[in-house]
Amino acid sequence: MREQKLELIKVDGIKQEYRTYQRKVEAAYATYDSLLDRINDMDVSDGVDETLIHVFFEPMVSSKPISLKKKLTVMIAGVFGSMCGMAVVLAIGLLARTMNSRKQVESTLGLSVLSELPKAFDKDWDLKDSLLVTSQPNSLVSESFRALRTSLSSYTPRSVMVTSASPGEGKSFCAANLALLQANMGYRTLLVDADFCKPRMAELFIDPMRGEAAEGALTAQNLCQETVCPNLFLLSCGRFTSNTGEPMNGEIFAQMLQDAYTAFDCVIIDTSPVNVVSDTLTYSRHADAVVLVVRSGKTKTDEARHAMRELQRMRASLAGCVLNGSSNSNRDQAAYVKGTSRSKATVKVGHNPAPSV
Repeated sequence: MREQKLELIKVDGIKQEYRTYQRKVEAAYATYDSLLDRINDMDVSDGVDETLIHVFFEPMVSSKPISLKKKLTVMIAGVFGSMCGMAVVLAIGLLARTMNSRKQVESTLGLSVLSELPKAFDKDWDLKDSLLVTSQPNSLVSESFRALRTSLSSYTPRSVMVTSASPGEGKSFCAANLALLQANMGYRTLLVDADFCKPRMAELFIDPMRGEAAEGALTAQNLCQETVCPNLFLLSCGRFTSNTGEPMNGEIFAQMLQDAYTAFDCVIIDTSPVNVVSDTLTYSRHADAVVLVVRSGKTKTDEARHAMRELQRMRASLAGCVLNGSSNSNRDQAAYVKGTSRSKATVKVGHNPAPSV
C-alpha cells in the first residue's frame, strides 16, 4: 500500500508538470495569433517582394545562328604571337653580352669573319698540344685554318698580326697554326712572338738542345732561331726588353719587319691582347693585315668593340675576325674533310716540302 501511494504521488507530480507546460504552449500560440492579427491589421507586408530572382530584361534570341570567326581569330593570334616572339628575341639580343655566331660577330663589329674554328679543346688544355695542323691534318680545325689562309690571300699580305681583345681567346693558338701551315706549304716563314708579357712560342718550336740564340742588334737576322719545323723560324720578343722594362718601339719594330721581308716569304706576328697591353696598337700600323680573334661564348661585345675601335684609331689594316671555338659545325663539311686523305699530302714536322707555286 505504501509503495502504491508513493507511485501515485510521483504520477500526480508528472501530471502537474505536464499541465504547466501545456498552459505555456497555449499562451505562446495565443500570443502568436494576436501578433499575426495585429500585423495583418497594419498591412506591413504590403510592397515587400518575397521572391529571390529578379528579371530585369527578357533574354534576347538571335535570328541567325552564331558561328566562330576562325580566320580573324587565327590572324589575331598570329600577330600577337609574332610580336611576343620578336620581343623575346630582342630582349635576348640586348641582354646577351657575348658573341656566339658568325652573323652576330659581323653585325656587331661590322667586320667579316675570315674563318670559323670549331671547338677543339675543353676547358683544360695546353698550348703545346694545339698544333693541330700537323697532328690532325684531316680535322675540321685544320681545314678552317686553310680557309683562313685563303681568306687572307686576297689581301696579299707580307705580314699578318694576330691579336685579341682579352687574354684566353686563342690568338697564340691561331698564330702558331697559321705560321706552321705556311711553313708546310713551303714558304719561308718567320713567327714573331711579340707578346712581351707572356711569350709562349719558344717552348713550342725551339729545340732545347740547340741552346739560345746569340745576342746582337735588335734588327739583326742572327736573332732568328731555327725551329723543329722546316721553313719556320722564330723571333722571340723576350730578348727585346731593355733594362728599363720598356719593349721595343714602333720604329725598331718597323725596321725589323723590313729586314724580315728581304729574308722571308711571310711573317706571322703574335701580339698581346689589345685591351690589356698597348704594345699591339703600336705595332699594328706596321703590319700588312691584322686579324682579331673572337672566342665564341667568351668574348664580350663591349670588349670586342673597344679593341676594334682602338685598332681603327691607329689606322691598322684590320682584315677581319676569326671566330674561335664555334659550335655551329657544318656536318657536310666535317664528313667530307674526314673522308679525304689529306694526311698523305700534308707535310708534317720533320719533312721538308717543295715550295708551292
